[in-house]
Amino acid sequence: MVGKNIEVFNEKTLPGENITIVQGDAVNLHMLKDNEYDIVLHLGPMYHISNEDDRKAAVKEALRVTKPNGIVFMAYILNEMTVINYFFRNGHINESEDRENIMSSNWRFKENKKKHLSFYRIEDIDNLMSGFDVNRLHIVGTEIISGAMRELLLTMSDEEFAYYTEYIYSICERPDMIGLSGHLLDVFKKN
Repeated sequence: MVGKNIEVFNEKTLPGENITIVQGDAVNLHMLKDNEYDIVLHLGPMYHISNEDDRKAAVKEALRVTKPNGIVFMAYILNEMTVINYFFRNGHINESEDRENIMSSNWRFKENKKKHLSFYRIEDIDNLMSGFDVNRLHIVGTEIISGAMRELLLTMSDEEFAYYTEYIYSICERPDMIGLSGHLLDVFKKN
């Protein structure tokens, strides 16, 4: 799949655009120079890294290749909206064996080694990032409750959807709301 993504990206890159694409491993970017990039997009690896040491290595590598004062965008899958969607919206709540196999007692998804998925809570991200010399610029719930409202969103008029989008933009960085997103984007500056 990654090879196909690179192929499509190359097809859509315009002549003269200064873009470098390399296939690698988020925990070891040895092929990239230190302090090379103004912006690093780390949009997906944290979804699939289940080992805490590897998570730290991935953040360290993203920061290593970022210039001082450069910006890193790092994405995560959040636990709570995944619980709501999987168990309640998709109707798996009565499957007790499934619940016991994939959930801890506090409604926290266990690491899904079969699908290689990792789920986070805000405190997990804060704890991970506390060991790095960064300044958080934004922490954004990218869709807030939209994932649980798919059917309703599809029935909205353009005007209604514009109002809904305006509302989501107004709450997407509120600390009391971001945990209700399926995904989170942490935007920070390397010091």
